[in-house]
Amino acid sequence: MDLNEQSLKQEFLTEAVEMLDDVEAAFIQFEKNPSQEVIDRIFRLAHTIKGSALSVGFEHLGGFAHIVEALLSKLRGQEMQTTPEITDVLLRSNDALRTYVNLLRQDISAAMDTTSLADEIRLLIEDARSGAGGFGWGRWWFWIF
Repeated sequence: MDLNEQSLKQEFLTEAVEMLDDVEAAFIQFEKNPSQEVIDRIFRLAHTIKGSALSVGFEHLGGFAHIVEALLSKLRGQEMQTTPEITDVLLRSNDALRTYVNLLRQDISAAMDTTSLADEIRLLIEDARSGAGGFGWGRWWFWIF
């Protein structure tokens, strides 16, 4: 890895910490007053984290953020309703993203196993999809990352 690539990755990690702080503040606001505006804000932050992570070469982190983004997209599009279980999964996902980012700040090549939480999110999405009666065109792509 050249110095420029390492610098880009470190810059992303610094910005990711700030974005995750914003996500956490939005979740606190959401718990007090659930609104579409707050879900939209959290979605945009997750989308930015995903895209930025992928663009600097953190494929696994970006893949996990993509799965979180997919759940947020379902909430944002009102294809799913917020429940205590979903809120809990989203809060744990934010904690996992923060832990992952902090690991990468210590060791740029670190890896973290997010499989269990990613599978939990996939199942929530699949349950909502099957509850709506549809197989859905994109069932297979949730299992890529």
